[in-house]
Amino acid sequence: MADPRAHALMRTVRPVVVIRYLALLLILLSLVAWVPALVAWLLGDGATALRYAVVNLLLLLVCVPLARLPEPERIERNEALSVTALLFLLTPLLMSYPLMASGLSWVDAWFEAVSGITTTGLTTLPSVEVQSQSFLFGRAWMQWYGGLGIGVLAVALFMGHQVTSKKLLASAGEEGRSTTARSYARQVLQVYLLLTLLGFLLIRAFHPDTLQALVLSLSAISTGGFSSLDASLADLPFAVQLTISLVACAGAISLPLYHFGNRRQLSRLLRDLEARALLVAIGLLSLTLSVGLFYWHSLSPLESARHGVLLALSAQSTTGFSSLDVATLDPVPKLLLILSMLVGGSTGSTAGGLKLIRLLILLRLIQLTLQRISASPRAVLLPRLGGGSSTPTMFPRHWCSAVSGAWSS
Repeated sequence: MADPRAHALMRTVRPVVVIRYLALLLILLSLVAWVPALVAWLLGDGATALRYAVVNLLLLLVCVPLARLPEPERIERNEALSVTALLFLLTPLLMSYPLMASGLSWVDAWFEAVSGITTTGLTTLPSVEVQSQSFLFGRAWMQWYGGLGIGVLAVALFMGHQVTSKKLLASAGEEGRSTTARSYARQVLQVYLLLTLLGFLLIRAFHPDTLQALVLSLSAISTGGFSSLDASLADLPFAVQLTISLVACAGAISLPLYHFGNRRQLSRLLRDLEARALLVAIGLLSLTLSVGLFYWHSLSPLESARHGVLLALSAQSTTGFSSLDVATLDPVPKLLLILSMLVGGSTGSTAGGLKLIRLLILLRLIQLTLQRISASPRAVLLPRLGGGSSTPTMFPRHWCSAVSGAWSS
């Protein structure tokens, strides 16, 4: 039974607050969703453009009056969680209607929308090459703003309300390295737009199809993995495959770190523990997969190395692109890919997984535990990650709480 004293301290969710901020975020969604509507119209797909327009106008009609509800002095964490959860539920439901213009059933369209918003990359379609270009762009666009994080978009909207920004950002699991939610959102938005543009230009330099290059770049930088080809990357030239995979790897690095690089603090990016761990993990996985493909699948050394690198980049960034049929791999390479996908990329990136920092903290905890066995009973080893090794001290400290805080951040 819950403690009555704790129950008395709990704050109930205020429906008016949730409705107001949810309406504001849905207005933002309607603005973002005008992009695929415009693309569909330019491609001559009037049916899809009309459906996007209907959804957007309906959102504006319903949400603009609700957004005028009184603004509270503060938003509680449980209210921010409620807003974020409802947004992730409503967004795929709303965006499934335009996708149905391509002949999909509502369930299939909803599946594609959920897969896009959550940057999962799964699909129920037997073939994507038969789908319209506006449909493929719409899916990739969902992955793009889903990879950016609806929480970050929320912070961009609420930059004038610092407390609200922090609560919404934390509720979406997007706590960054910056000191304020406002600076974090600004950095992430600028970096994400720049990386998207650079990724598109790089892919377009090797790929003749402009729209297909755009779709692949949106899916790569968001680490979503939606491809406009049935064979994912298998039918593309190696230069295009590698470029797309490197763009996905760029999305798996903590986005605020690029901001420091733009400010001529490139050494900070190179010294970042997670960024180095990401490169090491990709290198080790590439080497292991290349050896496995050479010995177990009888591929040439060059082909083994090529597929090993591409699969490693895809798995560690949790993108999901593939240069060969993964189902044909032996159990050991599959297990390595599973472990890599579970770990994922850096915190503050578009990659999924547990994040590398949590693995590093776990390994550091194990190391500290082994060191404490042979250390003096009065010695305390400081739980540091990077920036120097831990040194024994005679002054007791609660290092467990420090590590716990780092784990939850």
